[in-house]
Amino acid sequence: MQILNLGQPTLNSDNNLFEMEIDLLGKTVLLQFSESKKLLKQAANALKSKEYLLYSGHIQGVEKSWVRISNIAGKYSGTIYDGSELYMLDSA
Repeated sequence: MQILNLGQPTLNSDNNLFEMEIDLLGKTVLLQFSESKKLLKQAANALKSKEYLLYSGHIQGVEKSWVRISNIAGKYSGTIYDGSELYMLDSA
């Protein structure tokens, strides 16, 4: 497992997805994700703060990939699966 540092995502107005470029083992990939209302609903009883957001998405162009990112009080963290490797994310 490798821990990666994250920057701030930007909102792509063309597809309404958040995007974030990261270096994944020497290769730059573009993560695309959106707010995950389904995950928030499932955790609604535990989540009382509006400063807690959950997102889900994928690596652009990589089948079977997935991205799960949380934002707690402006700090991003999460997990990326590229179809074969699992990566943990943490804000710098």
